[in-house]
Amino acid sequence: MCTRAVIINRGRVVADGTADQLLARLPEHNTLLVSVNANQATAARSVLQRFAADGLAESLAADGRHELRLSCRGGSVPLAAITQALQEAGVAARSIEVDRGRLDEVFRLLTTDAETADARETRHA
Repeated sequence: MCTRAVIINRGRVVADGTADQLLARLPEHNTLLVSVNANQATAARSVLQRFAADGLAESLAADGRHELRLSCRGGSVPLAAITQALQEAGVAARSIEVDRGRLDEVFRLLTTDAETADARETRHA
């Protein structure tokens, strides 16, 4: 098992760090993903907005579930407090998980952005 990873794009080192340091670069790192049935989406949204730092992102899954993603104030996820607040509001979440992200997402973010920026610079030169 390695303790550090290096990401190289087009011969340049674009990242070097531990897995946690690299994962922290993801916008979704340490966000909370709450999945609820459609009939509880409004109540869940109301509860989660109290904890959200930057609002909520909401998506509808193919099976009708609502997935709400939030970044919490202070950067840490108060999982116990959020779970308790949902229960007190009568919301039965289908799942609650902290999304740390994946290293392949970091790789894609860092290499795709660099390729896009390089392509833009080439076109404007």
